[in-house]
Parts: sequence; C-alpha cells; structure tokens
Amino acid sequence: MELYDKFLWRLGSILLAAIMVFVGTPAPSARAAGSLSERVTEFLSKQPGRYSVTALEIGGEARELHVRDTTQVDPASIFKLYHAGLAFEKIQLGHWTPTTKLASKYSVQTCLRLMISYSDNECAVDIRSKLGIAYVNSRLKAWGLTSSHIVFNSRGEYLTKHTTTKDVAHFLKQLHGGTLLNPGMTSNFQTLLKGQVWRARISAGLKAGVPVASKSGQLLTNDGMVEGDSAIIFGPKSTYLLVVIGTSGATGSAVRGVSAMVYEDWQGPIAVRASYPKAQLVAVGKTYLRTRPGGPIIKSIAAGSSVRLEWSLRGWLYVVHGSNKGFVYVNSVRLSNRYLQWGEL
Repeated sequence: MELYDKFLWRLGSILLAAIMVFVGTPAPSARAAGSLSERVTEFLSKQPGRYSVTALEIGGEARELHVRDTTQVDPASIFKLYHAGLAFEKIQLGHWTPTTKLASKYSVQTCLRLMISYSDNECAVDIRSKLGIAYVNSRLKAWGLTSSHIVFNSRGEYLTKHTTTKDVAHFLKQLHGGTLLNPGMTSNFQTLLKGQVWRARISAGLKAGVPVASKSGQLLTNDGMVEGDSAIIFGPKSTYLLVVIGTSGATGSAVRGVSAMVYEDWQGPIAVRASYPKAQLVAVGKTYLRTRPGGPIIKSIAAGSSVRLEWSLRGWLYVVHGSNKGFVYVNSVRLSNRYLQWGEL
C-alpha cells in the first residue's frame, strides 16, 4: 500500500507540473500581495486597537494591499491633507495667493507649512473656515473621495470628520501623479510633506535613508487613541503609497510594524532601520523659551541647542528644552540634521 501511495503521489506531481507549464504560474505580485495581506492582518490582530491599511505601488509590479480600507474613521490630522490640497488648488486657480491673509492674520503660505509639517490645528481651522465646510465636502466628492467629508450641525458648525485609508491613498496617488494639481503646486505640496516633524510611525519603519513625504495623525477620543500615518515612499525598487489608521486604542508601534512589513515585502530586507532623535528641532540662533506666545522669558536657548516639539500654536511652538517647557517662535528653529535628509523648508 505504501508503494502504491508513493506512485500516486509522484504521478500527481508530474501532472501538476505539466499543468503549471501549460497554463503558467500565478503572477509573483499576486502571490506576494496575498501573502502580505495575510501576514499584516495576523500582525494587526495581535495589536491593541482596530486598523485599516491601504498600500499602492506606483510602477514596479503595481502591487496593492487592502485591509478593512473602506471603513470610515476619524483620521485625526491626516485630514489636513485635504485642506492643504484645496488651499493649493485655490492658489493655482488664482483665487488666493500665498500671501492671502486668513482670519488669524497669518498668511496661507505660513499656515500651510505649519499645518502640514508641524500639524498645527489652529492653522487647519483657519484654512477650513476660509474654504467653508460645504465647499470642502463638494470638492472632496469631485476628487473621487466618496467616503470623505466633514460632519456639521444644523447651524453649519464643524462637528467631526470622516475618511478611509482607501480615499487617502487615492488622494496621494493623484497628488504624486500630478492629476490633482499643476507641477508647481504639486512640488510645493510634496516639499512640505518631506519636511515632516512627526516621523515615529511609517518613516521609522523603513530602511535608513529612504525618502518619505508624509502626514501623520494622533488623537485621543472617548474610544481610545487614534494613531495613523500616510506617506509617499520613494523606495529603491519602486515608489509606493502607504496609509495606516488605527482606532480604539491603537498604537504608533503597530503602524510602524506595518510599514516595515510592506517595505520588506516590496523593496527588500532592512539592514539598518531609520531612526530619528526625539528632539526634532535645533535653535538657529540665540532664542528664548517663553511662558506663552510672546510672553515672559523662562530662559535663553543657545544657538545649536536641540529642542523637542510637542505641539504648535500657529507661529509658536510648544517645546521641551532640558527640564523646561515653553514656547519658541517657529522661525527661531530648524529641523535637526537627521530630519534634514530631503531639504529644509
């Protein structure tokens, strides 16, 4: 019986090989994407929170990854991508200029930098208010972002926002492909994304030296932390887009883990992982730490000293320097050397 079983097994193997030669083997990208999807899903099932993931390879093997990516979520500050896209579009159309003043008297140009690179909430409100909620929702729909919108009350006042990782990836694909904005506006937008202060999620999961244009988001809700990131990654083999948003107590380390898994599957092994110092900024000259924007001085900070950003209040940054916390003016600091890989803003 054992010899008969072996004979059948060998005969089956020969027939299978003949069939594969005749019909061809499945495309490597399909096998890789399916395997990656299973591994990412399994990894995320062991992490706190619930996650959505979309990854799209531009060129290369045109691989894709989709994990719960049509689920609507509050994406935290990732939604600022849409505000920025619409502001750049207004400039492109000639309706605004970079120096157009917002309600806060800050210029559109200044608020775009602060909103994207420093994730400034007040500047996001300024730009959203000038655009108008109805206009934002209308343009998002026109861009094909059918699951993205701002929720407002009967008085037209902002309540919350929704999107999907699929929509965010579609937005980034249009941006990178030059179908969202003209070449000049596209370049300006991506420059802001490359000059990113918050790099502890997708960027930190990649091989050292890989350029990234990204916008992350973090928000504490009644259901726990929202942790997300979205990026255009200029890998050594291909450019690809990755969007990960976690809710209900999600963690940044889970987002970082997905980033590493996608990179290794699509680009190759990571010999040296990218790392970024906690202190993202450096004083360009002698500056002062203040109790509030423009307020009394706590202490002076010498040129070249490192400071860690915690949050931004339009032109003022709340930072940590040694054992002290306070505000410094944005023009008094620059990105630290490790963050300067793709140019200063």
